[in-house]
Amino acid sequence: MSWKDDAFELAALVSQVTSVAASETWLTDRLVEFRYVPPNSDAAQISLVVSQAAVIFSAGRGTRAELDGPATSASEVEVMARAVTNGRFSEVISKRHVTFELRPEGLPAISGRSSYLDRKLPAPYGEIVYAPYRAPA
Repeated sequence: MSWKDDAFELAALVSQVTSVAASETWLTDRLVEFRYVPPNSDAAQISLVVSQAAVIFSAGRGTRAELDGPATSASEVEVMARAVTNGRFSEVISKRHVTFELRPEGLPAISGRSSYLDRKLPAPYGEIVYAPYRAPA
């Protein structure tokens, strides 16, 4: 199986988790981005940038996590996408940093910090607690 096949399987997995079709953009011949725009405007958008060597999982305004290649990162991507989709995701935005927390159901929280030292993030600053992709029934 090629890395491209793995990338499309990963994209399909996230589409299944989010119930949203991905938009696909080839950034180069070796780099593809998949975007998932939630039906709820208060939920966080998810983006996957995939190459043979790495997957960059992005959500919200500035959360970024660099993972292994698409063949080996599916379980991590699924856990993170499920947390975002279920509204178990928050960010604290400052001018040059984003601190994030994903709270997967039944698993320890995943937290981290993304730095943007080369540019200033646009306001507003402060905490954002994202809503689920779909309102509970």
